[in-house]
Amino acid sequence: MHLLGSIAAAIVPVWLFAAYLLVQYALHEGYRFEQDAVQTARQVSLVVEGELVNLQTILNGLSKSAALANGDLQTGHREALNLVRATDRVVVLRDLGHTQLMNTGIGYGSNLPPVDPIADHDRERIRTSGFFVSDVFAALGSSNYRVQIAIRVPAPKGEDLILSISVPTTRIRNVMMPAVPEGWTVGVGDRDGHFVARSKLHEEMSGKPGLPEYVEKVVGRSGSFTSRNLEGTKLLAGFYRSSYSDWFYTANLPLSVAQAPLWRSLAAISGIGLLSLLVSIALGYTVGRQFTGATADLAARAEALGQQRKVEPLYTSVKEFAAIAEARWLRRSGPSPNAERSWKLCWIRYRRGSGSP
Repeated sequence: MHLLGSIAAAIVPVWLFAAYLLVQYALHEGYRFEQDAVQTARQVSLVVEGELVNLQTILNGLSKSAALANGDLQTGHREALNLVRATDRVVVLRDLGHTQLMNTGIGYGSNLPPVDPIADHDRERIRTSGFFVSDVFAALGSSNYRVQIAIRVPAPKGEDLILSISVPTTRIRNVMMPAVPEGWTVGVGDRDGHFVARSKLHEEMSGKPGLPEYVEKVVGRSGSFTSRNLEGTKLLAGFYRSSYSDWFYTANLPLSVAQAPLWRSLAAISGIGLLSLLVSIALGYTVGRQFTGATADLAARAEALGQQRKVEPLYTSVKEFAAIAEARWLRRSGPSPNAERSWKLCWIRYRRGSGSP
């Protein structure tokens, strides 16, 4: 038991230090996953909003058209149509109310259906910044969802007009996919918490509201949190909200994957502890057998000495025991009354349990 205690005294501090290092590593890995989630969301936002800026550049160029400035909508329609031909883009010129003046998705001269008025927050944004990025909306006469970017253009007379270009949400998904790391799920949400695009199940989710308990945690410019998704999977999520579009971008990873380093560390700690315990027991048993065997042999010889019986030589690797046993044979080679009395006193003390032989 003393040997096992000595071994434990040497091993336990090392084991605790190793456990501390492993736990710190696991916590660091968890923090790294949180930072990776936020960074991934931000990277996706840069890619998507680069596309939105390109669309705004197209609008800025079209807004310089002399035909639009002079109110020549037929020529303006033709110029806009040339810009978006063979693409999924649609250019619209409208007022702040319900009236469309031009729509490249509908032939010029056709009756243009009324549209919803510009929302108050978009009016405020276009008044202060000169442009806005819309929330996701369903295209007229279809179930396809689109988003648009719009700028203010001066009208020949009267109130300013809104020139916009829209793309389907599948375009947003296709643009962001190269920035989505393997194993991650990335989503884009508008101001109202509806899905604009999603790296997985896009067609099923685009235009649908996000899970309320998830969306309500998207607070501030960026951060991370844990929540369940629509499939019920526990997620580690990082988010970034853009000041350009006011959309938010999220990067999600199953919490089980993010916590895997912690569980691996705990398994390693348990394995190291169990292995150390088994090795300690084996070493203690092996060394202890030699030590206790030598002790028993020495005690037997001390008892034989006390009873004036023949004392056999003791061969042991414990040199202190060997020295005690050798003293008996030295006494035989040269008798000494003092040595004899010392050995008898040693035997008496051993029998009474007041000391060691």
